[in-house]
Amino acid sequence: MTLRNRSRARFVALSFLTLALAASCDRNRPTTPSGPPVVTAVELIAPRTLAPDATTQLRLIARRSDGATEDITATAKFHSSAPGVLAVSPDGIAAASTVGDAFLTGHTDRHTSTREVVVVPDGTFRVVGRVVEEETPGLPVGGARVETDGGVPSASTDLDGNYRLYGVHGGAHLRVSKVGYSTKEVTLAIFDHHTQNVSLALAGPRVDIAGTYQMTIEASSDCRGRLPDALLTRRYAAAITQDGAAIRVLLSGASFVSGRFGSQSAVVISGRVEPTGVVLELSPLAYYTDPTLVEIVDATTYLVIDGEARLSPSGPSLTGTLRGHFLVYPSNPVGRGVPLQASCGVLSHRLTLTR
Repeated sequence: MTLRNRSRARFVALSFLTLALAASCDRNRPTTPSGPPVVTAVELIAPRTLAPDATTQLRLIARRSDGATEDITATAKFHSSAPGVLAVSPDGIAAASTVGDAFLTGHTDRHTSTREVVVVPDGTFRVVGRVVEEETPGLPVGGARVETDGGVPSASTDLDGNYRLYGVHGGAHLRVSKVGYSTKEVTLAIFDHHTQNVSLALAGPRVDIAGTYQMTIEASSDCRGRLPDALLTRRYAAAITQDGAAIRVLLSGASFVSGRFGSQSAVVISGRVEPTGVVLELSPLAYYTDPTLVEIVDATTYLVIDGEARLSPSGPSLTGTLRGHFLVYPSNPVGRGVPLQASCGVLSHRLTLTR
């Protein structure tokens, strides 16, 4: 082959290679969607804070596949999680009634956007937080009083130690107190809604209740005629271990349904020792959890006892009330949808731990 022919062949080969690479690039290049642009997301435009008795117009903005935006408020639907605090009309007018908070939602048939709005007087803020014991492992302090200057606003912590205050001024002093704990004060220097957690120290030594007891649970007198007489009083052996405020009660002396709280021969109840008494938690039968205490009384009688018990020392014993339920089933009720046979609650049943 002559030099000219070789050059021509090389040129042809390079041309084919260039065409092949171009075709490959064309195949991998993103294609522009055909058809009209579609809504890919929506955004609810709402204020973060609104004063009581104030109103505002919500807006719902659609974002489209071509990058454009459009106000679709006129065709949108709106919803409030707490209409008593902040109501929303069909055309998107939000009207605040009282202090609190609500989640507002704007949506189309396919897209949704949600915003939280806090209702407080102008110039004030929402303060939320949790009160726990200073001692490790930091168990919650329920029933503590949380107040600002002059006692307004004020709130009590729930069983998990949580509180919420609405209408707090930026330089307010926070005071947290409960019998048996040292009162703590915190100065707030805030310019927005705020989270303030507080730990309380015990005012004195913690009582030690570790030991062996007999637990007696007596159904309220109102349960007579609603429960079989044989189930009105139940007795178990109870061995209590304690680690600081946390206690563990091992119940035995009966036959139980095995589960995450124990075996057929013993179940465990969790609780805590507070300065003013002892709290025991018996989980209920629910979709998301198994009950703590399910006793197999006989082949056709399964007894569930749930609720919260609050006990106080009485000499060597502990006595108090259980606010909860006695529930009777004909077979194992855990995870099977077994129909309820008899029940009694929510009442103040009697619970005693006797050494």
